Amino acid sequence: MTKQQFLEHGRPKWQELRLLAEKAGPRLEGLDPGDARTMGALYRSTVADLAYATERYPNDRLIKALTDLTIEARAAIYAKRSKTMTFKSFFLTDYWRMIAEQRNVLWIALGLFLVPVLLGVVAASLFPGEVSSRMPQNFLWVTEPRPSGTDMGLTSLQVAEFSFHVMINNIQVALFAFAFGIAFGLGTAWMLAYNGFIFGALGYLAVAAGNGTLFIEAVAAHGMLELSCIVVAGVAGLRVARAVISPGHRYRRELLVEEARSAALIAWGTALFLVLAGLIEGFVSRTGTTWAPSLVIGLAIGFPFWAMVYRRRNDSEPSGRLGPEVGRHNRIRKAIGSGLDVPGAATG
Repeated sequence: MTKQQFLEHGRPKWQELRLLAEKAGPRLEGLDPGDARTMGALYRSTVADLAYATERYPNDRLIKALTDLTIEARAAIYAKRSKTMTFKSFFLTDYWRMIAEQRNVLWIALGLFLVPVLLGVVAASLFPGEVSSRMPQNFLWVTEPRPSGTDMGLTSLQVAEFSFHVMINNIQVALFAFAFGIAFGLGTAWMLAYNGFIFGALGYLAVAAGNGTLFIEAVAAHGMLELSCIVVAGVAGLRVARAVISPGHRYRRELLVEEARSAALIAWGTALFLVLAGLIEGFVSRTGTTWAPSLVIGLAIGFPFWAMVYRRRNDSEPSGRLGPEVGRHNRIRKAIGSGLDVPGAATG
């Protein structure tokens, strides 16, 4: 098929799709059932056309036009997701969906954290003295003899003050990880890597000193949630970085605004979970709680956190909603990856 034939074949349905998208209004309320079905079919066909054009004419301005059209149509089809977000809906649905829809970014954030954990273990095993001397000194108590375990001998007021300071520090780390995304993600990557390295090195030093049980008591109850939050904050930052580095066929400023809005919501929600982590660290992890209850508490909080993310993994995937055409063709996935299915396009 020549380009002229492609244009002649596609232009009528593209024009019809645009008219239906303009007529649809929120939640397709402006369309009767027949028009709604027609719009769905035209949308799927246009997605396929975009995939074809991306392969055959990658630098043609037609790509931008079709991308804008599919985003406009998608916004009408998914307008039900644009309902007013409440505090309840955010923490029951939207927060987890916004994490889950960034699956690839989540894997990158996990890698940027977990690989340095392993590097920290290796470095501490090879150069224990050097690594120990460079660790934050207020962490090294887990490598020293502690007859009283994690009990810091604090009064209730002192525990509350300690928890408050922990919350502030953790929230700062999370917000920095998000904000540094604007610097091409370099600051975000550094925050993830630094925290991962410290965790791995400190764990090895504690075990090598015979304090493996103490280390579990010190970190298990709050650490699973806290470290999960750091990774999720990294997702928020990397989401911003992706908009800066690779906007695809979108205008960089437009995409950056959309991504920053969603990423800021992730960072805000994560900050609230870090408040919970800080309370647990103060009132559980620093009051002499033994390893078994600490581990149970950590799992009881950490597992549901990721279970909620997993549960929402398909909420934003087009292959489950737009018919078999989208789920079946690899080239359509390629088109989506290059700028069609922009997170937030339906809600911005």
